[in-house]
Amino acid sequence: MKTRAYSLRGRLLRWLVALLLVALGAQAALSYKVLLDESEDIFDYQMVQMAQILARGDDLEEALPRTREDEEDLQLYLQIWDEGSLEYASDRRRLMPFIEQEGFSEIKLGSEWLRVYVETHGRMQVQVGQSLPARRELAQEVALESIWPLSLAALLIVLAAALIATLALHPLTRLRRELAVRKPGEMMPLDMRGIPSEILPLAEETNALMARMERAYQQQRQFVSDAAHELRTPLTALLLQNEAIYQQLDEPEALQKAVSEQRQGIQRAARLVEQLLLLARQEASCEEIAEFDAGKTLKPLLEEYAPLADKAGIGLDFFASRDLQLRGSPVAFAAVMRNLLDNAIKYTPEGGVVKVSIADDIRVEDSGPGIPDIERARVFDRFYRIPGSQGQGSGLGLAIARTAAQSLGMLLTLESSPLGGLAAVLRKQ
Repeated sequence: MKTRAYSLRGRLLRWLVALLLVALGAQAALSYKVLLDESEDIFDYQMVQMAQILARGDDLEEALPRTREDEEDLQLYLQIWDEGSLEYASDRRRLMPFIEQEGFSEIKLGSEWLRVYVETHGRMQVQVGQSLPARRELAQEVALESIWPLSLAALLIVLAAALIATLALHPLTRLRRELAVRKPGEMMPLDMRGIPSEILPLAEETNALMARMERAYQQQRQFVSDAAHELRTPLTALLLQNEAIYQQLDEPEALQKAVSEQRQGIQRAARLVEQLLLLARQEASCEEIAEFDAGKTLKPLLEEYAPLADKAGIGLDFFASRDLQLRGSPVAFAAVMRNLLDNAIKYTPEGGVVKVSIADDIRVEDSGPGIPDIERARVFDRFYRIPGSQGQGSGLGLAIARTAAQSLGMLLTLESSPLGGLAAVLRKQ
């Protein structure tokens, strides 16, 4: 099932827009409330100023025309009373009642609510009224006009953020393009210049993966090259032996010898192919991992090899001082032990002994000729055979054994044995 990818740039922008909308909404609500309150205060101040001018009678004839000019915009209702008698009204169709209490109050005139301010000066009383709906409508207009610049600023911030996000993610885009144009087998490290610290670990791990893959490809190419070289020799020998058979059809004894040699050659080639396949399976192993007892797994193998040891005149001993639990593939463990037992029996002379023991480690010792110290590291290389050694092995056995041991979390080493030969030791890492 394909995982649906998401845009990091899009996600960042969505979060940013959401935060901006929340911040803008809070700022707009606060600004709206503050401007409404300030507008109310300004309207009240205008009403007080107008009432005081009219109450003092300063330039009354001049003030009244000015109030008439302003009252349409301010939606004011002006009334002047003299000892309770109405002397002046700006709109006689909508007369406010006489209000004795000075200061601000709210009254309902018809279907409309008014805010009224009363100022008394001697026997004169001035009433200034203003429509509450009109005040609020004007205050809302002022508040809304102050909010749209915030919206414009938010839009500019979003656009700037989109540009910044694009520039910030450019290193990722560059890495993607660099990987997209690469051909199979191109494992050069990524260009680390200009990579931010947040992406640097990813790029470094990618380069480390590239290096491991490059080593794996090199090992694979070397393996194929070595395998082809090693297979060429037995196949060439088989062809020569086959020609010898045709040449000796009239000589029964020579023919029998040639057929026997060919059979041995076929067996060696089959063994080589078998080991190559085993090594390939180990390198691509996905076998089931389990807990198992080394001694119980080893006993059937020893029973299998006992007849071979008897036939070669070699004693095969087993001793376990304790149970040893391992975690890994029992098949891999069997592959290790088969190779070690094969080598021990193959190179131990008649009358010798092969000893297998389990304690804190697993040891396979023999009384054979052993391996010189200088050669012990090299015998784990694939296809390496000690110069002048007896036997016709493929040089893969110990390489297979070490690879299988590593899959078990164990280290395979070679030491000198008290029996006089070689000791192959498996230790937990």
